[in-house]
Amino acid sequence: MHATTILDIQLESDTLIFNGSPSESAGALLRGKVVLRLKEPTKLRSLTLCLKGRAKTTWTESYGTKAFANYAKRKLIDHEWVLLEPKKEGHLFPAGEYAYIFEYAFPGSLPETIHIDSGKVEYCLQAFAERSFLQRNLTCEKEVVVKRYTTSNEINESTDLSDVWEDKVRYDVHVPMKCFGFGESIPLNIKVTSLMEQAHIKRVVCFLKESVTNRIPEINKFNVDHNWLRLCSEKFTPTTRLDTTINVQIPTNSKSVHIDYHSELIRIRHTLQVKVEIERTSITDFLIFDLPICILPAAHDEFFQDLPSYYPPCYEYAVVTNNNNPPPYPAQEMITYPVKYDVQCSR
Repeated sequence: MHATTILDIQLESDTLIFNGSPSESAGALLRGKVVLRLKEPTKLRSLTLCLKGRAKTTWTESYGTKAFANYAKRKLIDHEWVLLEPKKEGHLFPAGEYAYIFEYAFPGSLPETIHIDSGKVEYCLQAFAERSFLQRNLTCEKEVVVKRYTTSNEINESTDLSDVWEDKVRYDVHVPMKCFGFGESIPLNIKVTSLMEQAHIKRVVCFLKESVTNRIPEINKFNVDHNWLRLCSEKFTPTTRLDTTINVQIPTNSKSVHIDYHSELIRIRHTLQVKVEIERTSITDFLIFDLPICILPAAHDEFFQDLPSYYPPCYEYAVVTNNNNPPPYPAQEMITYPVKYDVQCSR
């Protein structure tokens, strides 16, 4: 049996892009419409749309046989549109399709979307249509994903490292860029020269280290977890001089690795750790060094696309396929809400 009434939220784009840091970004404009599809005349008492932004962090600490939970959350956005004023006897809609257009300006200082085991930042739209007595109310939800693109200068920064390790080997490392997207390769140019005749370079292994920090600023408490992922292992014929470029691939999805991230409650950083195996007679030494890298929410090419055009705001309602217009909802001024705090900590 097909539903006679459908409530839907349609967006111009499911993803909002913030360009630049929180202090310099102009933010982004969310545009969309709430759509009612009615196959028969229907009465609605009210129609509202809510936009909610939430952030939370949580982790557990163990002391002996006891475990203690640490928890903090933030309300980032609370905004409501009254699309159809409440009316006890209800508003009668003839069969047809109706659309209510809305928009909201996201400040560039808001944190971008993230979902990890120990916390999240998410934004969600919730539409609610109240129907007459004994009829089921209609609800609809849609997540709004916020991404942040760093500046091109940060993307193009190179990393160079040069040193002598314990008078045994000299190494020079060059990475032409610091930032990479999922599935992209890190061109690691590495030169290692043995300063001891009996020392030979045998293998290079690369690991990705992801450091996740969860914080409760009010009580200055934090927790750091490190996750390791082996990216590649290159074996060479033992040699006293190695000069090669290794293409180290970042995983193709965000399930095993997350983007670099920095907000009030959650911080994520990445390091490429390079481990060089050096063989000396019956002894094996390991030269280990770390290179800071940044994992982006998109590939390089996307960061240099033109910004989307801006169109003037529109708060009118629109009827798509029916000339029997529902009551319009008035244009509303943008409302700002102070951040509200909710912290729980036990020990």
